[in-house]
Amino acid sequence: RVIVSGTAGVDLLSVEWALDNGVGADLYLPYDEASFVSGAVNYGEHAARWMEIYNRAKGDQRARIYVPELVSQPGQPASKVAVDALDTSGQVYVDLNEHMINQLRPGDRVVAYWDGKGGDAPGGTEDALRQAQQEQHAQITILNTHLENTASTYPTLQ
Repeated sequence: RVIVSGTAGVDLLSVEWALDNGVGADLYLPYDEASFVSGAVNYGEHAARWMEIYNRAKGDQRARIYVPELVSQPGQPASKVAVDALDTSGQVYVDLNEHMINQLRPGDRVVAYWDGKGGDAPGGTEDALRQAQQEQHAQITILNTHLENTASTYPTLQ
């Protein structure tokens, strides 16, 4: 399965690849679907394309879309308004990455499109890759247009 947060760009292109190749896709949203789609999918010059892929995933049995629920109100989706009001630190993205990492099995492959620059905060790409490697012993492949071969496998993160 492909596991992503479902944002426009690489995430949705990964979902499209998965569905085109008979592979399942799990999309983990950080908050309610309507807010997520309007802010992270349906924008930019390629908005129609991102919406096409997202809607395809929504209608495909091989794809599952997960929306977090409020702990205090089971069954009630966590709204972006509530998340923003309660979490100014971005912890929701740390939690989201951690949840996706916990879906991995030892030896799974994680493919990331990342510039290789460190210094991102918890919840950023470097942090997520490090957790996937250390906690789940995932194989990490980093795609980066700045690398000579455009795809390199790193046995350990430095």
